[in-house]
Amino acid sequence: DFRTKLEIYKNERERRPNSVGLLIEGDSWFDLPFIFQGTNLVMSLKEALGDKIAILKLSHSGDEARGMLSGDQFKTLQETLNTKGCSFDAILFSGGGNDLVGPNLLPLLNAFVDDRTAENCINPDRVRVRLSQIANAYEELTWLRDDYEPNAVIFTHGYDFAKPTGEGARFILEFAGGWIKARLDSKGIPERLHHEIVTILLKAFDKQIRETMGSKANCVHVQTQGTLDPNSHWGDELHPNKEGFDLLARKFIDALKAKFPNKI
Repeated sequence: DFRTKLEIYKNERERRPNSVGLLIEGDSWFDLPFIFQGTNLVMSLKEALGDKIAILKLSHSGDEARGMLSGDQFKTLQETLNTKGCSFDAILFSGGGNDLVGPNLLPLLNAFVDDRTAENCINPDRVRVRLSQIANAYEELTWLRDDYEPNAVIFTHGYDFAKPTGEGARFILEFAGGWIKARLDSKGIPERLHHEIVTILLKAFDKQIRETMGSKANCVHVQTQGTLDPNSHWGDELHPNKEGFDLLARKFIDALKAKFPNKI
């Protein structure tokens, strides 16, 4: 399957040499099945840009930044970037959200007692370590780029302020969810603090990635936080709906245009 993807991408670049070649690696924001919200960020980009871009997509729902830059996933990314006759103009990376939600969220939370504030419900030392681990993965990504595709521009983002509603993604009889609200509930944290806690964590994440990537050449952090209306642009706890993904895609398109003005 991986080899097939490579060949399809190489053929696409040969047919359209003026297209911008994108290597896509990431989580469900880049790979959410169409049946869930009608699109994902990559599908919205493709819909808007068409033949102006050529895509090789390695992203997979549920992936963590720490996992994508280690083990077999690291080897696949390394092999992709080191494939002869297969070049990329940009690397779009979406990672870190799954490192902060679901079971991964629990160690970052303090149990609710008395009248704790949202800030007090977060364990600052553990958050610092977790964000450092995520930042290390981003560092690894820049090293791979520098070693194998030094002219490629890395584009990252910081998600947006998810609503811990408990609503998951449903596919026929299967259900995926319980990412945020269930974990907050398990710590006895009242709902009035849920959104504030998520916002604090995501702002800290965004700040960490901006600082990590800001010191690197040819890296663009797309400012996505604050793009979505909390009442109309979310399809479930973690994922925007089609309108939301289309709005986020516009942010990436503007960033791509700034780097590739003659192609997009």
